[in-house]
Amino acid sequence: MTRHQCLLGIDIGGISVKAFVCDDLGKKISMAEVSTSPAYKNKNKKLDCGPQRDFDAECLWDITREAIAKVLLQIPPEYMVISVAVSSCGCTMLALDAKDCQISLCENSVYLQKEYEVYKNEFSNEEFTNITGYPLGIETTGLHLSSLYNRQFDVMKKVDKIFSVDDFIVYKLTNCFLRNYSTAASNGMWDSKKSEWLDFFMNRSGISKKVLGEICDSGVALGKVSSKASIETGLSQDVIVSTGGMDYQCAAFAIDTHIENNIFNITGTIDLIITYNSFNKSSKHPIMRSINDFHVIPNRESKMLEAIGAAQTEWLKNNIVANTKYNFNISWDDYFKEIENSYKQHLFSSEIFLPEVFGSYIPEVDFESTGLYGGLNQNTNGASLLRATIEGMAFQTKKMYDYVKDDRADNKLVLVGGGSKNQTWKQIKADVLGVDIVSPNIETASAMGAALLGGVGASVYSDYKEASSVTKDLSCSYVAHNQNRTEYYNEILENVYIPLEKEWKKINKNISEINKKYRDKNEII
Repeated sequence: MTRHQCLLGIDIGGISVKAFVCDDLGKKISMAEVSTSPAYKNKNKKLDCGPQRDFDAECLWDITREAIAKVLLQIPPEYMVISVAVSSCGCTMLALDAKDCQISLCENSVYLQKEYEVYKNEFSNEEFTNITGYPLGIETTGLHLSSLYNRQFDVMKKVDKIFSVDDFIVYKLTNCFLRNYSTAASNGMWDSKKSEWLDFFMNRSGISKKVLGEICDSGVALGKVSSKASIETGLSQDVIVSTGGMDYQCAAFAIDTHIENNIFNITGTIDLIITYNSFNKSSKHPIMRSINDFHVIPNRESKMLEAIGAAQTEWLKNNIVANTKYNFNISWDDYFKEIENSYKQHLFSSEIFLPEVFGSYIPEVDFESTGLYGGLNQNTNGASLLRATIEGMAFQTKKMYDYVKDDRADNKLVLVGGGSKNQTWKQIKADVLGVDIVSPNIETASAMGAALLGGVGASVYSDYKEASSVTKDLSCSYVAHNQNRTEYYNEILENVYIPLEKEWKKINKNISEINKKYRDKNEII
């Protein structure tokens, strides 16, 4: 029997690990998904959206190899996997000692603030951003390293290797320690002018380049699956493993031909607006925190804005509307069907949501900010809360979209991620933003992008251009915005959402100060 080659891509997400297998034309062969939640060390935390996520590295590997084993079982016998690459969030780092035991890199916020002050004395925010592509702030993940090295030197001197999450999985597959640009540079400590680690960071942290790892492009073949990893995953030892990349850049790679001259939006755990062309700072909008990142395609960069995204729908499901301890039997499909029916019948709703449950990234980072539901009434139910949540997230996406859009009348929003799977969610977003949406029909763009990078490394494709053009003829779904609804949402945004957001920030600050006052007094309220 002739066996056909196929490519495996793995995406390590905040909510789940996805393993995706496709042929060299991008056609899906199989897919498996396993929840990431057991890998979070803080089991009481339902979801971690922070830049430096506190993962149990070995548990994360166990989840990944489970996803690989599951997806391999679904592959028809006439196919064989020949390559694998991995995508992940960029900024989270994992550290191992010489015996491959994990050393935690999660630092206390109090000490991070002190380290931030040290960097502030050396760099203005503009200088730091121009050098690294990242704004300087307490959320900059490289600060975890320099703070810990200065505070816990005896512990940190044992660190032998520091990985991005995707490079850690590659290490578990091959025993090769190498870093790819797109995730390595997302620690906010890469000097893009000199193409090396930032001098101040290196001096401040005392970390050697050897510990940080040699850096190379994405889609570079590192070796084959080790015998140990072969036993643990079911992958053949003949499978070629290549460097992967940052999750949203892998997603962009998978649909590269669709995003040209358009604005790219990923609605996942984090909601991202990315442009690979123009980036005009409109005077109508406040200056926003933006990030300049390396693409998985060498010598290409992107401008990205981010906000907390679909993590808030997961939070809503787990904690508010369908918590299993109350024995609810209502599924997300039930809620969305109810939203769909009401959205077709009624333009308006009274409920409103400020999407800052996990803090805020726009216009600046503020982890002390909190979310708010308003307009609740006797008819409010789980579906109306979900609709308000989606609308609130769409309002923050609109602020980011308006900030980066150019003057082209034919700009479209190219949408992938969890929020692209539901037609009503897409329609609400199109109506709020006042823009037509195109969604390439890819089940998991980040994992598919990783699979294509694996194909580059295994020489299935001659270069990045050939690999990224595989999906040019991919079918897409389209959603046209309703101008009448857009006008309605514009009024809600200007006259309700923005004024409420401003007032709530003041009130939230008052709440924090009062709580702090009484905590300091050790009084129980």
